[in-house]
Amino acid sequence: MSTIFVTEQGALLKKSGRRILITKDKKVILERHFSDVARILLFGNIQLSTQLISSVLQEGIDVSFFSMFGKYKGRLVGQNSKNIYTKLSQLTYWNDKEFSLSLAKETIAYKILGQQKVLMKRRNGINITDSPIADSIKKLQKYREEVFKQTDLSKLRGVEGISSKNYFSCWDYILPEEFPFEKRSRRPALNEVNSVLNFSYTLLLNEITGILNSYGFDVLFGYYHSLKYGRISLTLDVMELFRPILIDQWVIQMFRERKLTKNIFSNNEENGIRFTNEGLKMFLAQYQKWINQIEANKLIEIYVKGLEKSYMEGKVDGIKQGAEKVLPYLL
Repeated sequence: MSTIFVTEQGALLKKSGRRILITKDKKVILERHFSDVARILLFGNIQLSTQLISSVLQEGIDVSFFSMFGKYKGRLVGQNSKNIYTKLSQLTYWNDKEFSLSLAKETIAYKILGQQKVLMKRRNGINITDSPIADSIKKLQKYREEVFKQTDLSKLRGVEGISSKNYFSCWDYILPEEFPFEKRSRRPALNEVNSVLNFSYTLLLNEITGILNSYGFDVLFGYYHSLKYGRISLTLDVMELFRPILIDQWVIQMFRERKLTKNIFSNNEENGIRFTNEGLKMFLAQYQKWINQIEANKLIEIYVKGLEKSYMEGKVDGIKQGAEKVLPYLL
């Protein structure tokens, strides 16, 4: 089952029998059977017919809405999982500070391990034995050990913040000279690499939210990110592990292999650096290829199953087992 990315402005999605048609100016530009589609992502001015909306809700196909530049707006989803027991277990332990801290420690420890592995990955022309990269790898190991000494979430966030700053400080030694990284910048993105990271994380956020919903989790109740109106904290928690191993290593690879070039970006003083329309289409094709290649949804689901087990049993063993299964596969 595949994901459909629609970027053609003015396109209309409608139903024809058991098929989804994407049309523009009354011409069909793409056709897919309902059984072949897992989700639909719409970018910009795209319309859906009422009949199609009714069908995707019934078929359980998520539809997500983004701006032309990839800013997430919201989702159209059918009935969520009926597994009330997962949600009850989640809410039972949500206010257990000791348990939440234990889950958070495991998540951040594995995230830092993933960051270490990304920096240690063999790359032509990169020396990691006697360089700033080697120094950062050692520091990350120290921060990983510090994770388990923290007594509350605020202190743990401090360790995670400094470890991420150290991790990203090495990226200029890995990336091509024509794509300087300098530092992590979110919105607006100050360079091409940050723009790709921001957009890729948004896509990953969408994937993880869908899987968590399918298992019956309430994504508003996290164990690491604080409770905030409208924030999908649990999605952000789960995503911490997958940032380096699903997104970061791939983004570095794409720039090093020159699959992302200057001409697919545009610069706007207010919005920062973004994809051009053609650049967005090219990037989404590459992203879909990567996600399919590594079977990302299966990997995320392994970890979510582990999280479910942790909440059902009140132990961290579940997410530890999930992380141990996921990390070696990619790194």
